[in-house]
Amino acid sequence: MQVSIRIQGIEEAARKLANVRNGVRRRVLRQANVAASRPIRATARKATSFVDRSGLLRRSIVLKTKTYPSGVVVSVVGADRNVQGQYKGRRRVPANYLHLVEAGHRIVTARLGSGSVKDYVALRRNQKFLRFGQRLGSVAGMVAPRPFVGPAGESNVSNSLAKFRDTFARGAEREASR
Repeated sequence: MQVSIRIQGIEEAARKLANVRNGVRRRVLRQANVAASRPIRATARKATSFVDRSGLLRRSIVLKTKTYPSGVVVSVVGADRNVQGQYKGRRRVPANYLHLVEAGHRIVTARLGSGSVKDYVALRRNQKFLRFGQRLGSVAGMVAPRPFVGPAGESNVSNSLAKFRDTFARGAEREASR
């Protein structure tokens, strides 16, 4: 799920910042974007809509910010691939299953009694997707979605906008006074 926010009403501060060097403008935008995204990350970590047995999924939720050469600044709240751990003797990488918790998924089993994991096939919109050597699979059930990152973004829109506006205005004034 992707949440995009457009901010209106800070054109005056943006005009002041337009006359400033590119590096300074990027720094101010980056600081404001990070400040606006922090409440979303905090709310996503505190979410109770899913059960995190190992605690790794909550720990892996991080905020990453990327500044492109064009000046666009993007912040993403998601799972950090570097967070890994063990749960019941098996390796867990929360970045591999965050999307399954967020959006839900099907449980597919092999129709024949024998077969390996490679033999499982997902059915989508009543179409069969088979590869060479695979048997037809059957849907054994569904795992309900437990969204927590998307609702965290939606519930913090006003708070994030206020933080962005305040941080952006402070940074623009600070850089304009130099």
